[in-house]
Amino acid sequence: MDPTAWLLPVLGLVVLIVLALIVISVVMRTRARAKEEQLGRDQDRATALRDAGSQSQLAAKADRADAAHERAAANQARADAEQARAEADRAEVEAERRDRTAETRQTEADRRQAEAIERLDAAGAAEPGHESGRDGRESGRDTGPAPSEKPPQARADAAEDQGRHRGDPVSPRRSYPSDRPDE
Repeated sequence: MDPTAWLLPVLGLVVLIVLALIVISVVMRTRARAKEEQLGRDQDRATALRDAGSQSQLAAKADRADAAHERAAANQARADAEQARAEADRAEVEAERRDRTAETRQTEADRRQAEAIERLDAAGAAEPGHESGRDGRESGRDTGPAPSEKPPQARADAAEDQGRHRGDPVSPRRSYPSDRPDE
């Protein structure tokens, strides 16, 4: 046997070991790259899910904010309606108060006018030529129209004059057909 004959199998064995190491390193690198790619995909997926979750949370928050805004707008509308009703009620009460005041003033004016007419009638009945407060026709004398037979305009004028002396407001004088000049 040749002394170099053992060298060839050893050299083949070394070449096989080197080739095995190269194959193993290539396989390990390929697996490492695949794991890195998988890890990157997993991270991207996790980021996408987290973003989707954040977006859904943001959307839910926006929906809750919109609902709160709508409730606030509805509450404001109810408050505005209540305020309008309250103002309408106050206006109605004020109108009723004004009506009552006007009715009271009218009643007072009517009472004053009646008192003035009674005083005028009493003053006319107490004039000379009347016996014991009666008009002259009852005693047989014709002294003109009885005080109670004064025309309505004369009584109104007298009441106006009486009201002026007391400081009462007086309505403007009414015009009667008998006051107008003949045309």
